[in-house]
Parts: sequence; structure tokens; C-alpha cells
Amino acid sequence: MPKRRSLEILSLLEENKQQIARILGPAGTQFLVRLGEILRRRTTSRQRFETIGDAAFDAAVEELLKFLRHSRAATRIQEILHLESPRRGGGGRRSGPSNDDWLTPRRMTARPTEFEVASVEAGPPSGDELSFFESLASPAATSSVAPAAAEAASFVRLDFTDIDIPNAAKPLGLNQGFQAGASYRLAVSLGFEPDPRFSGEGAQPAVVYPDPSQERIQLHVALFSGDPAIEIVGKPLDILEWPRTGRTAKPAEFTLRAAARVGRTSGRLDLMIYYRTNLLYFAKITVVVGAEDEVWQPEERPIRWLHQDDVDARRSRQFRRFADAGRLAERALNLLIQKNSGDDYLMTAFMGRAELPARVTLRRAELAGNLVEMRGLLDRLRRERIYIEGGRAADGVYGGDFAARDGTFDASGTKLPRAAVRETFKKFMDDIAVLGSRIWDNLFASESARILRDAIEEHLRDGDVIQIWIDRGAEDFLYPWAWLYGQTLDPDKRHTVNTSLFWGYRYVIEQLPQYPETMGRFVADEIPSATALSMKIGVFQFTGITDFQKEFFKQCAEKSRNIFRYEVWDSDDPWEKYLPNCDSGILYFFSHGHTAKPATLAGQEFYDMLAQWQTWLARVDPEDSEFMRDYRTKALAFLAAQPPQLLAETHIKLTYGNLLLRELRNLAELSKSAPLVLLNMCESAQVFPDISEGLIDIFLKKGARAVIGTEIPMLPEFADLFARRFFEAFLFADVNGRPEDREAGRILHCLRREFLDKANPLAFAYTLFGSAGTRLEAPFRPAPPPPGEEQHQCLT
Repeated sequence: MPKRRSLEILSLLEENKQQIARILGPAGTQFLVRLGEILRRRTTSRQRFETIGDAAFDAAVEELLKFLRHSRAATRIQEILHLESPRRGGGGRRSGPSNDDWLTPRRMTARPTEFEVASVEAGPPSGDELSFFESLASPAATSSVAPAAAEAASFVRLDFTDIDIPNAAKPLGLNQGFQAGASYRLAVSLGFEPDPRFSGEGAQPAVVYPDPSQERIQLHVALFSGDPAIEIVGKPLDILEWPRTGRTAKPAEFTLRAAARVGRTSGRLDLMIYYRTNLLYFAKITVVVGAEDEVWQPEERPIRWLHQDDVDARRSRQFRRFADAGRLAERALNLLIQKNSGDDYLMTAFMGRAELPARVTLRRAELAGNLVEMRGLLDRLRRERIYIEGGRAADGVYGGDFAARDGTFDASGTKLPRAAVRETFKKFMDDIAVLGSRIWDNLFASESARILRDAIEEHLRDGDVIQIWIDRGAEDFLYPWAWLYGQTLDPDKRHTVNTSLFWGYRYVIEQLPQYPETMGRFVADEIPSATALSMKIGVFQFTGITDFQKEFFKQCAEKSRNIFRYEVWDSDDPWEKYLPNCDSGILYFFSHGHTAKPATLAGQEFYDMLAQWQTWLARVDPEDSEFMRDYRTKALAFLAAQPPQLLAETHIKLTYGNLLLRELRNLAELSKSAPLVLLNMCESAQVFPDISEGLIDIFLKKGARAVIGTEIPMLPEFADLFARRFFEAFLFADVNGRPEDREAGRILHCLRREFLDKANPLAFAYTLFGSAGTRLEAPFRPAPPPPGEEQHQCLT
């Protein structure tokens, strides 16, 4: 064989050794390293070249192909190295392009987790290595590189055991299926021989050991039931320990129960095996379920399975929907919450090609309790004197900064005690972190949920987008996702709160409620704005502050050269005429609002923010400043003017009149323009486990792209500042920046981080539903920071 050909093969080996390592595993990689040494010696030493002739090289190539054939990888490696067996025409280059797309990267809906394959570096050639390769030309040479004990087990094996009889578990024979009402254990392992239950055409595909640099790895094994004939009892996710050489150290085990039915039926199971969220193996299992006294014939094969290519069309309906989300914006994680039975929920995580399920068992009262406690903490914070009066600079301008170097001031210009400010913020953060930690631990309490938690923590990065899907039937699964705290905290021990562990600080979170009205609807993320953008604004006349809002939008229109056009309506009449044929890209309410408590909560313990606020307002505090006394007086007067029957209805309160939820249900039609809706008002995002519909639901059902609402009654000063900062970034984003930096979800995320860094958690009360990727088609022009106000890093 010419030296030039040897150099070419050597170069291909070096360039593609990581791809080859993924296909072959450690034994094959070792073989290729030694083959590379033969080529290297032939091309660097005349004496070696003469000693190790073409016969030895051809024998090594033939031995390589023998090694490859058993794993069905010969064609793939040949395509990489351009090899052919010497017995089939020598070592010439293959002609024509390859038809094999096995190495073609798949489209990913989230950031893929790459395999970490260590480079294999060969040391100086030894006499033993030379003898090994010279012996390959001998007829006595074996057909494998290493004995089986030194290889990685590579064939998926499924073992079923009847576990109904205590202390007498019995493995199922090949001719036995399930019996109605019986329970079974499925053990998934990796062995050296193909599984006799494999029913695919040809040889059973092997699983490639993905990381030869590791002596032992863990695989996630997920099991899904395809129909009600077979139920997965307990955990649907387990770990399989796979050593680099030898058999499986620990199989993944699942408990199954056959449905109690009359007559034969068939059930289906989907099996998925992952390494670091990369799908290695995908199989479909069919199981025949017979009667309790079923007699199986010797020739029957009632349990069969086959390997499936990783194609979206063969995945679950939920996974296909997650893959479609790639058309909107990149999502790193989706958490799908489905109701199973009783207090049992199924939480499935989609990450890249992974579909990882976990059981979550939480009582309804516990879910409601966590939600109420979180809202109570936020509500008490917005009633703190420091947060009502403070947040101002020395000149009286409200900036929402409670951690400024010069301190924070009240409306009269008095500096608030730094120790009191620090203590108020610390107390809130300690309480909310302990609550978020408890929710975190409860959410990931089961064994399968802990496996899922570890996969999430390994996969996600700061700034990633998380989707939360609450499926139909699981509407009572309400969680304060932004306040999840990713660490266990003991409230009885001293701890330091790390703000970066809050999900709302670390991730962009979008919640996607699943409604029949929105199923299958696709709306692009971009709001048309190249030539014109219309915005309708509904207001309640807060003293002074509403005028700030009006002036702000007037300046926005001027800066946009009147491409941005807006109208401000302070009564319900124009809204009722306009909503049936809405053509605006943005709807914004800066007003009062109220979410009525469902009748089913009567007599139950829940947190009534309105009643708490009224009781607190009526309390006389001799230390109140003039600002606080005026605040209490005006608020009590407002509450006294509200008709009692109005509090029984969810509504938006404008200066003149109200938009009732039932009016919005009958009037609103938003699908034409699919606007972004910002409900900058009290309680707009409040939902209860027993409530059928709220303001968020109505706007999404009627066609909004996304809706941002508040979990609690909001302080008017902060609501004004938040809106101005949000729309400044949304309307005038840097046209040369990244598209995702002008998305509504990203802007909300950055504002949360900015204000929490300023010891102000109120931005966490804003929650986004719908697409976090909502953005303008074309922002008007870069917006400089307001004079004297430094813009937060992630908004620059």
C-alpha cells in the first residue's frame, strides 16, 4: 500500500477520533489508536516501513472491519475513513457521496448537552504492540480486539418478573405475557448478548458507550405507558449504572400493573435511555395482557419490543409540541404538569432530546397553602412603611432603590434608617427563601423527581428560558415558580440567602396554561411595528402618578416619530366598543383591579388581601408621617366607595366604570392583532385552586400573545416605575443587539434581577403568561438611559 494512502488514513483517524470513539466505545477506540501507531511508524521510519509491510496493514484493516460488523457500525466508520475490506477490493477510496445520515446533527429545540469524549493519546510504540499487530496476519488471530470481559456491555436487555406472590417472585418466560390485575417488575440492563424479545428486523442495534474517559457512567431511563392497559406504579424514571467494561452494575427498575380486564388486550410502553439528556436509545414495547387464568402456548412471544429511530413523529404528543416551540424562541426546559389521580401528578421535563418523567405527590391543601403563604409574604412587604415611603433619591424622585450608596429617602426628603431598611429586606428574603426551599424540596421529593432535579441542575444555565405547562385537568397545581429556591434551608439554622438560587432571578420563566380555545393555535412572537404600532391604555386616576404615565407615552410617540400611536381611555365605554374588533399590538391597564374569591372558598382558610389591607389601613399608628396618614385616608375612602356586590366579581376598575370579567368574556376578540397585554394593577395575576377563570385566562383565551399581571396589590409608585422601565426597553431596544434581549420575558427577567439587587423584591410580583419571546418586529431606535438613572447591565 502506498505511503501516501497511509498518510491519508492516518490523517482521517486523527481528525475523526472523537466521532469514532462515540460509535465504538473504549475497545474499538483502543484498536484504532494501535492501528494509527502502525500507520505512524510506516510513515516515519524507513526500517519500520520495510518491516511492517502491506500484509500486516491489510490484516489490521480486515480485523478492524470484523470488529465493526457486530455493532453494525462498519458502514459508518468506512464512510469516515473511506475504507473497504481488503477481501472486497483493497483499501481504495469509496466512490460517490455517502447515503448514511447517521452523523447528521439533529435540530435541537434547546441547547444540546455535548458528550465529553476524552482525546486518546498513544505513547511510544512498544515491542508488545508491534507483536500484537504482526500477529493479526496469523490465521490464529481472534476476531475481537479484547475478550468480552474487557468490553462494555452494549445490548439493551429487558427482564420481567411476576411480583404478586410475596417472597416468590418469578421471572417471566419468553412465552409468557401479563395477566389481568397482576403486578410485575421490569429490569432494564445492558448485556453482551442481544435480547431474545427484540422483534426488529436484522440484528439488535447496540448502545455505544458515550464517554470512554469515564470508568462508570449513569444513564437516565424513562418509561412511559402508551395506553391504560398497563400502568406504571411509582417512579417512571430510574438510573442505570453502566461500567466501561463488564456488565451493568445496577439496572433501572420499574413496577408495572396490568389492567383488570376481561379477554386479551395489548399494552404499549415507550422506553428511553439518556446520557446527560442526550437520547442514546428509544424503544417501543408491546405486552399482551391475558385473563387471570391465561395459558400461554410454548411458541408464543407475548412481550416483544423493537428499537426506534429518534424521530419527533414517533415521540409523545407533548414532546412534539415542545419541539414546535423552537419556532418561537429557544427554550432550555419545559416542565409539563399533568394530573394522574388523587393527589398524584406527573411532572415531565423536556430538555433537548430528553423526555424525563417524575412523580409528584402533593395534597391540594398543601399546594394552596404554599401559594397563599407566598402571596402573604409579598402582601406584607408592600404594607411595610419603608417600601411605601422609601425608594426615593434625596431629590424626591422615586427610583425603587433601597440599597443606594447614599441611602433611601421618603417623600419629604428624610433619609430612612439604613439598619431598618436592611433588616426589613433581610427578614423578607429569609422568609421567602425558606418557603421557596420547602416548595423546592416538596416538588422534588420522590426518587424519580430527585433524578429529574439533578438533570435540570446539570443542564440549565443562567438566563435560560423555562416553560411551565399546566395541562388541562391539573389547573389546581399552582406554584410560585419565580420564588423556587434551589437549595434546602433549615429555618432553625442560620443561613445566608443566595439570590441567584431563586428561579425568577436565574431563569426566564413563561407559564403556558393549556386551554381548548388555544390548542393548536400558532402565533408568531413578533408584533408588527415596522410602519405603525397601536397601543390602547386604560387608566385609573391615581393622584399625580397617572399623569406621569400619560407624559411618558407622549414622549414615546415623539421619539418614535409618531410610528408609535396610542390612546388613553379612562372609562369603560370606549373599551366596550373597541374590544370586539381589537387591532392594537399592545393593551395596557394602569388601574385598580380585583380578583373575586371563588364561592368554594367560603369557610376555608385563605389569604384575603383586600380584607388584610383594609384592616391595616384602619389601624392608627402614632408614628405615621404625614405621607402615611394621607395614604391611609385616601385608600380607605376608595374602599368605602366600592359597592359590596362589585367585590363578588373579577374586574378592571377605570376612573369611570369597570370592565367586568364576564363582559370581557363576551366582548373581547383579540386574535386579529394578538397583542401583548400588561395588567399593571392589583391582583391581576391572582388565581386560586378552585377558580375557573381569571383575567389572565380571559385575555389568553381571546387571543393575546402574552399577558403580564401582578400577584398582589401593587404600590402605585413602583407600578409607574416598572411600566416606564419595561416599555422603554420593549419599544426602544438596541436594534443592533440580540433579538432575545428585546423579548418581553427577558426584559421582565432583567428587571427582576435589577430591583432585587437594589433590595426591592416587588418586580417578582409580576408574572408572565404566554410567550416569553414576544417582541416588536422592529424596535423604534436605541433608547439611552433616562438622565441620572443608570441602566441595569442586562438591559444595556
